[in-house]
Amino acid sequence: MFIAGITGGIGSGKSLICRVLRTFGVPVFCADEQVKQMYNSSHSLQQQLIQRFGAGIYQNGSIQTSALAHIVFEDDTALAEVEAMVYPILQTRFEQWRRERSAEGIGAAAFEAALLCESGFYKQMSMLVNVAAPENIRTARAQARGGASA
Repeated sequence: MFIAGITGGIGSGKSLICRVLRTFGVPVFCADEQVKQMYNSSHSLQQQLIQRFGAGIYQNGSIQTSALAHIVFEDDTALAEVEAMVYPILQTRFEQWRRERSAEGIGAAAFEAALLCESGFYKQMSMLVNVAAPENIRTARAQARGGASA
C-alpha cells in the first residue's frame, strides 16, 4: 500500500491537508488522535504511565493531559520515556489499521504526525510531505486552537 506521510510543525496546516485528502476518499491515520485515545483506552499504557509518573496522572480513568504536558515539557528524559511507551503501541495500531485498509482494497492512504521523522515512522512511508507555513501564521493558528499564549 502506498502511504504518504504528512508532517509539519504545530499550526502548519497538516490537518487541512488531511481533510482535503479525506474528501477525495483517502483514508488518514492521525497519530495524534490515536495517541490521545491510547492514553485512556490502553490499559498497558495507563499502567506504565502510572508506574513512572504516579497515580495523579489519571483522574477517574482519564489522563490529565495538562499534568503530563507539564512533566514532559520540563524534562527531556521524561518525554523520551513517554515516547518509548507510546510508539510501540502506536506502531501496532498503525499496522492493524493498514491491514484493514488493504483488506478493503484501498491502495493509498496517509499517515499524519507532527513527529513523523523523529519517531522513526517515516521509514514506513512511501513518500513524505512536509507542510510548512510562516511562523507568525503557525503561532496565530496554535493560539486560536488551544487558547495558549505565544
